[in-house]
Amino acid sequence: MGLTGWMLSPRFVLKSIAMRPVNAILQPTMTAKTLTLRLHPENYERAVALADRRHQSLNRLFQEGLELLIAQEQDKQLFDDFSLIAEAGEEETDVDFALPGQLQATDAK
Repeated sequence: MGLTGWMLSPRFVLKSIAMRPVNAILQPTMTAKTLTLRLHPENYERAVALADRRHQSLNRLFQEGLELLIAQEQDKQLFDDFSLIAEAGEEETDVDFALPGQLQATDAK
């Protein structure tokens, strides 16, 4: 696998971006894909200003924004899935029946 592009890990960025330098959160990817993006002129100017304030390129700004949106969507899906489990009630979510099998599988006593 070649190291021709770099992307941010969505989970790592969401939890750790404020605590680590940017180069510590970059991950190698296969090959970067090129995308054409159409923006309203006002949004373009606002994006340029934001990128300037953050001392980053427009490319990096949009990459980070997309990664954060993906992470938010994944977190929302996880929350929704756990909410469905909680709504199913205690009888549907009881896992005590599996404890003997888990203990046997892990040789715990």
